[in-house]
Amino acid sequence: MSPITLLVFITALPFLVSADIQYMPWPDHLFSCLDSFQKVTDITEEVGEHIFRHCIDVHNIKNSKLSWTWVNITGVGDLPRAKRQATTPVTSPPSGYRTRKEYRTLTDDERNRFHAALNAMRRTGEFQRFANYHRNIPGRNVLQEFHNGPAFLGWHRVYLARFEEALRRYDNTVSLPYWNSSLDFYMTGDPANSVLWTDLFFGTRSGFVTSGPFAGWPGGANAVLNRDVMLNRRGLLISTDDINNVLRLCRTADVSFPPRRPLNSIIEFHHNRPHNFVGGNTGDMSTLPNAAFDPAFFLHHAYVDYIWELFRTRQRSACNVDPSTDYPNTVPIQSPNSLMWGNELSAYRNIDGFADYWTRNWYGYQPTPTCSSSSPDCGSRYLRCDTTRNTCVSRSASEVSPSTGKRRKRQSPLQVSDVNVIYDNAYMPKQNVYSVDGVCDTKLWVYIPVQIVHIRPKGYTFTSFPITAGQLDASFDVYHAPTESYLYNYSQPGTPKEYQQCQKYESGAKPIYVTSDGISYYGTYTDYAIVDGRLPVQSSVVYIGVKKPSGTTTEAIFSARDICGCVCKPQCLVRNSSPPVYKPCSGAIELTDSRTNMYASTIYEATMMDWEISFGSIRSKKPDITIVFTCTFGNEWPWINSQTTKNEEQTRGHYVRTPGGLPTRYR
Repeated sequence: MSPITLLVFITALPFLVSADIQYMPWPDHLFSCLDSFQKVTDITEEVGEHIFRHCIDVHNIKNSKLSWTWVNITGVGDLPRAKRQATTPVTSPPSGYRTRKEYRTLTDDERNRFHAALNAMRRTGEFQRFANYHRNIPGRNVLQEFHNGPAFLGWHRVYLARFEEALRRYDNTVSLPYWNSSLDFYMTGDPANSVLWTDLFFGTRSGFVTSGPFAGWPGGANAVLNRDVMLNRRGLLISTDDINNVLRLCRTADVSFPPRRPLNSIIEFHHNRPHNFVGGNTGDMSTLPNAAFDPAFFLHHAYVDYIWELFRTRQRSACNVDPSTDYPNTVPIQSPNSLMWGNELSAYRNIDGFADYWTRNWYGYQPTPTCSSSSPDCGSRYLRCDTTRNTCVSRSASEVSPSTGKRRKRQSPLQVSDVNVIYDNAYMPKQNVYSVDGVCDTKLWVYIPVQIVHIRPKGYTFTSFPITAGQLDASFDVYHAPTESYLYNYSQPGTPKEYQQCQKYESGAKPIYVTSDGISYYGTYTDYAIVDGRLPVQSSVVYIGVKKPSGTTTEAIFSARDICGCVCKPQCLVRNSSPPVYKPCSGAIELTDSRTNMYASTIYEATMMDWEISFGSIRSKKPDITIVFTCTFGNEWPWINSQTTKNEEQTRGHYVRTPGGLPTRYR
């Protein structure tokens, strides 16, 4: 269908038309990453948010504009090359062989000792030292040396083993447990209500971690450890289908980046999702440089390593492949003979991470719990057997007493005071950490209005039906757009991939999340707008933070998506257009302080720029907003075509043209 010009009434700021926001092309690494995905998949096969957040991570770890001078590298610094090369790899651990178990199968004593050892490790600063290995340092973007490629598997194996060995110096009876997130994926209730998010295990699930064994721990952004585990995000966890997709293949190249078909076989890509399940929109786990400051990181990665070990076992038994030598051809920075980053890791080459001595001499895995209708015991009171699937699943927080860890008696009513209240925090305010290059301060941020325009997708019917001559017609609802309308034809039917079992909000109230990621600084900010998904078209404004441009240029990129991971498309205001015209763009901007009336220092001030109050009356100023996200959720690639972008981008300060695309206009 040919493009259609859409006219919509909106509210925005008139002085933004001439203000100093300039539009930028895609940052090179982000552009290359999205382009590589476009060649092997589309958004009907893979969740759009999953693709974009992975590419943001790739961009951040390679971004030369980030200095990382704020990273505390005490005890982390790189050893001289000559010294590193002379060091002999340790092939057997001083503290002996250990067995890793699923977190919920630990005895209460084992779990308490594990928590105590972690806290002792944190008090000495050794936990933070290991966490700092998992971030870039001044002058060296080390994260690219073991992410987005085959080195991911081996580096993290060595990293976990050396971390576990350090942990055992505080208590040589402990081992690193693993968190099998598929036990939460198949819960009858929402996985966000898992017993894991109680004081018996990981503690606080949303906001700053203030309860549980890790209460008050510092996070990677130099603030208190932060999480954002939300309801309705089951599909971010790893399922047994995901594991089976890996285990049907034979070569490491088939389960490693760069992107290739099928994407559902890449271990690192599956690993990304639980990071985002725990970190959500604002938590430490959702950003690579901060992730290792959450203890959940190490238990999640132990499970990823467990999956890799299952794959290695299959390589030997079914594929006649030696996993210790099956290292794929890759970029030089991840070559098999490149030395690993991190003091305790510095004697090892990437290929050493593939050696057999790790699971022969260092550690092994107790198999994940299983059950059946004839043998329903999962070996832990924190797990139960789902006999309809013959699989073990996690118990919920409401099934377990937080003070004793005992299962509740069925006849005992659940008292709100007995357990943490579980609510749908998709609609709760987001706790941003306001970190700019490691400094947490709201005064370092300013706020820009972003418009969300939501076009109701076809195929939805809400339970509010028309009545004609006393007869109810349930074939459509009273909110729908007539089939002969322009809006109906503008809304293309689509089936973009969503997170598995994502539930729609039957009320129609729908949060759209908008995130800014720094390009010239390291920092991220997320908030959401609420749109009424019942209406044919509806708009809302959200105010998104970026670094305050104090004498320097702020560069950031904006993105938007719904709760199910479907992404919206950015459009940017064409300068001096009247009426205002919007064109598809990257969503990246430059912001300077030559004009300060284009942003505000607080959300209150940003909101009040939009309204005029006098003599007891209030009215909107009806301005023009700089960035608009249109949420149509069709099947087309939501990011402007990569090659078109490179060939047709204008100089900075202009919009991007797309072939055959008429401008979208908002009046």
